[in-house]
Amino acid sequence: MVKIDQNNKMSNLKCRSPFTLEFGVRQYKIIFFLLLVFLCFFFFACSNPFYPFKKVIPDDVLPALPGAVTGVSLDKSSLTLLINHGETLTLTATVNPADANNKTVSWSSSNTNIATVDSNGKITPVSNGTVTITVTTNDGNKTASCTVTVNTSVITMVPISAGTFIMGSPDNEPLRDTDELQRQITLTKGFYAGIFPVTQGQWKAVMNGTNPSDFNTNDNLPVERVSWYDMIVFCNRLSEQEGLSPVYEIQETEGDNSSWTTDTGKWGAVPGSNNTRWNAVRIVPNSNGYRLPTEAQWEYACRAGTTTAYNTGISINVSQANFNLSNTTTVQGTYLPNAWGLYDKHGNVWEWCWDWYDASYTSGDQIDPVGPAFGSEKVVRGGSFASTNQRIRSAHRGSNYPSYSSDRDSFRLVRPVQ
Repeated sequence: MVKIDQNNKMSNLKCRSPFTLEFGVRQYKIIFFLLLVFLCFFFFACSNPFYPFKKVIPDDVLPALPGAVTGVSLDKSSLTLLINHGETLTLTATVNPADANNKTVSWSSSNTNIATVDSNGKITPVSNGTVTITVTTNDGNKTASCTVTVNTSVITMVPISAGTFIMGSPDNEPLRDTDELQRQITLTKGFYAGIFPVTQGQWKAVMNGTNPSDFNTNDNLPVERVSWYDMIVFCNRLSEQEGLSPVYEIQETEGDNSSWTTDTGKWGAVPGSNNTRWNAVRIVPNSNGYRLPTEAQWEYACRAGTTTAYNTGISINVSQANFNLSNTTTVQGTYLPNAWGLYDKHGNVWEWCWDWYDASYTSGDQIDPVGPAFGSEKVVRGGSFASTNQRIRSAHRGSNYPSYSSDRDSFRLVRPVQ
């Protein structure tokens, strides 16, 4: 094709045919269509588990980014809380790895009508039932959980905080005995203490309806005529009944170190006289069940912060406690409690303690004392309805053989704070 410009000059122009232009558009359409088909096939293949070239890498095999959270765990997978002990518990969450950049977590309860949990993992029971407490990492959404069972115990308890006090009596305290040497005691762990000595109704609920008591006209009277041996059986049975770990273990066969057991059914009949196998009873480490208080725990709880002869002051009278040669026990709660909510710490019934009695009473400041390793008599504290005011003092110490029982002897339970 020849073109003449305004200056009458001719030039040649290349001419693209209509066929060539149409083929170019078609080419682009075909390429676009093929690309679309390829992409569809690719995405279908990658999402298809039967695709033979797909390599599946489990999440736990994928390398974690530096500082990223890989998991979380709790210090307990299950636990039991007793609502009428004022019991709470704080779970501890461990976020992995130790050098994770963001270790913050959140807590949740599957049913806040049974138990709540705060931002620090502290669980507070609300009502009986079972609930799951879950911790979730804010980085990575990793979770761990703990099953919490909330029960109501047959024993009502109050929490007693850890602390330091002076145990024993000063030299100028009227009516004091020579075995009440003063010393500073530090209890490093809090505990729960029964607000009353164990009642006859509580005893019957655990011990198959039996009742050894002489004064048996009311289930709210303290159980009595129970030996120290009887009480360690009661403690383990109640612990098992309420989903706690039993505290005491005895050799099924004396001298056989493989036969230690918490199963009271394997201990045999409760001895009616001194028994070396039963005397060798020991406490299972980290158990959370019921037990007798140590002598130091008993006096600490009795005093409730006081330093006088009685938790009522320098004196006491029959309107404040059941003593002074009374003829019988009284129903729990007849008299006012001490400052920490414990009833009948003076009079009514003697209360057995864990410790073997030692008249020399180890001198010097001590931390969490548990008494001598061996002995012939167990400590009793508090006096009874038949005692004079001298024997119901906070510092007064008595003792009996572990097989002994009378209508003046009973016990009060404690539990460790978990």
